[in-house]
Amino acid sequence: MVGLCALLVVPAVAVAQEAPPERTYYSEHFSVTWVDDASHPDAPDLTDADGSGVPDSIEALAAAFERAREVEVEQWGFVEPPVEGRYPIYVGRASGQGFTRDAPGGEGRSKPSFIVAPPDYLSRGRADLEVFAAHEYFHAIQTGLDDGEPSWISEATATWAQHEFDPDHPEAPFLLRDFVPTPRLPLTHTGGRRHYGAFLFFRFLEERYGSGIVKELWEEMAVPEAIPGAPDRDAFGALEAVLGRRGTTIPDAWGLFHLWRRRLGHFERGEQYKAALAGSGRQAVLRTDVVRHESCRLAATGLDGSGLPPLSGDYMKIAPHRRAPATTRALLTAVGPPGARGFYVVNGRASGSDEVMLSFGDDGIARADVAFGRRQIRTLLVGLANGAPRGEEATIAYSLRLPGASKSAMSAPEGQSSTTFGTSVMLRGTVTCRNLPAPDAVVVVTERELVSGATRTYGARTSADGTWTLGVTPQVSSLYSVALVDPLLSPAEGPGTHLIGVRVATSMEVAPLNPQPGAPVTVSGGVAPLHPGAPVVIEYQRPGASRWIEGPETVVGPDGRYSAELVLPGEGDWFVRARLVDTLDQDHLAGSTAPRIVRVEPGS
Repeated sequence: MVGLCALLVVPAVAVAQEAPPERTYYSEHFSVTWVDDASHPDAPDLTDADGSGVPDSIEALAAAFERAREVEVEQWGFVEPPVEGRYPIYVGRASGQGFTRDAPGGEGRSKPSFIVAPPDYLSRGRADLEVFAAHEYFHAIQTGLDDGEPSWISEATATWAQHEFDPDHPEAPFLLRDFVPTPRLPLTHTGGRRHYGAFLFFRFLEERYGSGIVKELWEEMAVPEAIPGAPDRDAFGALEAVLGRRGTTIPDAWGLFHLWRRRLGHFERGEQYKAALAGSGRQAVLRTDVVRHESCRLAATGLDGSGLPPLSGDYMKIAPHRRAPATTRALLTAVGPPGARGFYVVNGRASGSDEVMLSFGDDGIARADVAFGRRQIRTLLVGLANGAPRGEEATIAYSLRLPGASKSAMSAPEGQSSTTFGTSVMLRGTVTCRNLPAPDAVVVVTERELVSGATRTYGARTSADGTWTLGVTPQVSSLYSVALVDPLLSPAEGPGTHLIGVRVATSMEVAPLNPQPGAPVTVSGGVAPLHPGAPVVIEYQRPGASRWIEGPETVVGPDGRYSAELVLPGEGDWFVRARLVDTLDQDHLAGSTAPRIVRVEPGS
């Protein structure tokens, strides 16, 4: 029996759990549902001090959302979220921080939604409850306008809304700790709480280009089901449209924001932001360079050391060397692709700081003449940004050069000293700055024909070890020189030239390859370029012989062809070649063909 009992299978029985008692409170525009059992973990504080029959915490929550709606819909003019009847709010601790979710129904991407509020939030003060309501209700508005927008702009603008609702509340400024000190991450980065702190960008847009921008952005992103005729743009398309109506662009706005983010005093509440960031490392600069004569090429970089991602930036300090001139001017140069923006701030010793936006030309170069004497300034702060909203990483480089001796140098071109017409030669050389390899430096190689003096130029760029290479195919014998023309480095020229002599290309055919003794073979071919009248001699030798024996002579015809007959003096193997004796000009070198083997065999 014991064994049989061990094999018995007892079917599982589903035991229904009784749902906790719930109640719902209706304010003018909201319904709030809560668990009316103080022992349940989802229950809020059920204290009813005013004897209204509704917990004070529930009344406070509904009042906070009524206030959020009044501000965001009635005052700011946002479209109310789609809902049948009152907007639903549920109290529960499924999420520690509360959330807004889309609900079934709606049209297209215009979705109804509901909000969940954690019960412990309801015990906070009125200010905390209202900024919570302002943030979450703004999500409900967003979900109604377009439920498909990315989280970075949804969270940034919802945090903007709560900050606008109560600018004195400390939560939004505190979130700047996750955004301001990380400029090398893109605006679209959503790790941690950083995209909440990105509300600062939308605060900047409202202060710099006029209030109402965030509303316009969401109306541009809205789907037609939410607002008839709405354009349904993506986030960047909406931003381009809104800024375009104000006469600016995303790169220009982002470049100026890059300055404001570093110099928070530009914001109306800059002191509040600075206080919230105290101790967060905001003042840390990623790199400080000390310059005496020439900084060489420096670069703004992303977190991985490569280029800057779209809508990111970098800050650098440059300080005068202790042996730099007491008073002097310096040339600050920055180079970047379209979308590159930047600024510099001169921190003077005798006066305050001067801020200047860099102006990039169509060539992608920005230049500025700045004070840089050690008795004139303490530091030069440089900010560079990739303001392109889409695309790939941008390489933005900069340098500072003081007047005086150049610290850049380069070698003369090196490579083969001769080549055959139509065959390329690889030239190479090195560039240094302050005796170190200069990577990514731009050089110009000049080809000058030896006889005519005609010139051509070619561009090249150095690799990480400061070496440049260039393949050239000279048509005539030519001299090569090189110059450093990089806008970030002092000009320099190679110390000499390199001569490449160009041999005439000569081809050869021999027929037959197996003649009988005493029978002639025909040696013919062509030369390039055409050299009519140039003498050609046919030569032969035994394999292993040290000297060639001259045979018949001929000349190149008007068509660039030659031909001659050769009778080899004995049986066996012979090497045969054609040699151009003289090119009859100074543009080219004479040369010979590769030898062919001809075997003289006795007849049968």
